Amino acid sequence: MTRRVVSLARRRAGPVALDSVVAIAFIAVSVAMVRDWEIPKPGGVPFVPVYLAAIAAGLVAVRVVTGAAPPVAVLVVAVVAGMVLTDLTLVPTQAFRDLGIYFKAGQHFVAGRAVYQTGLTTSVPVDRTDYPYLYPPFTLPFVGLVSAVPLPIVEAVVTVVGVAALFVAFRLIGIRPRWWVPLLLWPPVFQGLYVGNVVVFTTLLFAAGPWFGAGLVLAAAFKAYSGLAALWLVRERRWHQLALGIAALVVVSIVTLPLVGIDQWRAWIAALDAFRRSQAVLPEYLYGGALPRYLPWVVSSALAVLAVAAAAFARRTEGLARFGVATVVASPSLYGHGFILALPAITTLRLRWAWLALGLTTISPGGANTWAAIVLVALSWVLLVLRRPSVSLPSEGMTDQGRGGEIASYDLLGGAARPWPAAPSDEPGWIGRGWRARRVDEPNPSA
Repeated sequence: MTRRVVSLARRRAGPVALDSVVAIAFIAVSVAMVRDWEIPKPGGVPFVPVYLAAIAAGLVAVRVVTGAAPPVAVLVVAVVAGMVLTDLTLVPTQAFRDLGIYFKAGQHFVAGRAVYQTGLTTSVPVDRTDYPYLYPPFTLPFVGLVSAVPLPIVEAVVTVVGVAALFVAFRLIGIRPRWWVPLLLWPPVFQGLYVGNVVVFTTLLFAAGPWFGAGLVLAAAFKAYSGLAALWLVRERRWHQLALGIAALVVVSIVTLPLVGIDQWRAWIAALDAFRRSQAVLPEYLYGGALPRYLPWVVSSALAVLAVAAAAFARRTEGLARFGVATVVASPSLYGHGFILALPAITTLRLRWAWLALGLTTISPGGANTWAAIVLVALSWVLLVLRRPSVSLPSEGMTDQGRGGEIASYDLLGGAARPWPAAPSDEPGWIGRGWRARRVDEPNPSA
């Protein structure tokens, strides 16, 4: 009996020690990265002392509430504290700047003025809402309608509906409700809400992919690189959903053509080319954190192809999660909120590595550290030790590393084996695909 207890203690000591190392290493790296930062902007309060104090206060709170603060809790608290403080550094920047771009495009369209900028962008506009509008012409009648509503009302509605859309997306992915609000503070999500970017809503389309695959095609209307996720429909042979999405885009394009005219389509193509050429002039602002900013075009393109190939190799929702990563890797222009689609793939990591990946995308988001999180996810595709167990785990029982329910409480998926745990076509006992799936013991409604 004594030998069994000693053996069990040794097995548990390894993961606990590794959790401690990961937590300490993350905090050390974060402190090094933000050592010169001040909150909320230069001239404010030094970031590091506030960060360390927030971690200490958070651990005390965890200890009081739960009665325990395992090493993984140190990592989780450090990540959440970093989220809040990083968000504060975003607040002094221009709010709803992306929404403002859409709003101005609608005003220009309604007034009959040019919507698309076909000349080079050679300087950063003082008003960030003066950046080019790059969405296809069939969106113009919709943004035109929106522009008829007072902007403050639009901002409020977009924020409320955006939060609701994200909560639904989190629910579909399988994230436990206790983590929904903290994930709103995750800088990629917070930035998407703060600037009013459409990625908040395309995230919902991505999350609903296993049920409404056509949404993966529709998302490409707003961000073309998001269309890579639609390749999952090809991989899974969901031809009906693929055809439905393509048909919807064709129909809306034809229906809106009399309103926008063919000249808007020509101007849109010219605007895309102008933006591409402008990226070389303002790489920091127009590439954002995209790989082409840091790597030669050939290398970044090769990495994008590898990411798509790795996604196509995987089946079912595992493949969809990987396609989310592929859209990030292949993006020609990428800002912090563009990393949201990597969230399902992050949840496929073991507990410590999932929170480390979230942490790396939290401190100074969009830089090399954020790409380190993507590399960590990609490594898990070949190093199984980084991945979650392949079977479902009790949400309040044995969890990652086989430690108790106190560890399960920090799991984003609550012990599920994978994201999208409720996707019907992924569950044993179901036949069919997507929204048409049914249990084998249920009558076929089409029979």
